[in-house]
Amino acid sequence: MIDVTKMDLEDLRGELNELKQGLGGIRTKDIMRMHHIEDEIDWRLENGYSDLTPQEIQDELINKGELSETYIK
Repeated sequence: MIDVTKMDLEDLRGELNELKQGLGGIRTKDIMRMHHIEDEIDWRLENGYSDLTPQEIQDELINKGELSETYIK
């Protein structure tokens, strides 16, 4: 399972739609993942990062001084 911070916005929305459809049943783990994805999408939209790749977001946060180390390798 890929960390949501390392996913493109399109992939986040796709996985969110799958989780909301509940194919194969929905467990607590799925609900937690769904909320995490929703939070990541909201954060990107609120901060103007919706058009950036995860790498570009990381670079922007490093340049702003909001992040001191890389999380994408």
